Amino acid sequence: GLHCSLEHFEGDADTRFAREAFRLLRPGGALLVIPFYCTFDEYREYVEAANAPGCRFHRYYTPAAFQARVLAHLPPPFHVEV
Repeated sequence: GLHCSLEHFEGDADTRFAREAFRLLRPGGALLVIPFYCTFDEYREYVEAANAPGCRFHRYYTPAAFQARVLAHLPPPFHVEV
């Protein structure tokens, strides 16, 4: 599994990851995604090279941004719980 990774995928890699993960699932399979970096204020992306090595990019999802960036691009049928 991935741990604390989705928020560090740059560009549209978060959307592409979700599509690929669902493509690889067996029928009836499940994928649990919990964005660790969440905010209810505003969606943010930033680059901070001085943070942890290899983690220069950070994305803070709002529930609406996670829906629009990731969930809205998944092929049917899928079940979402928020």
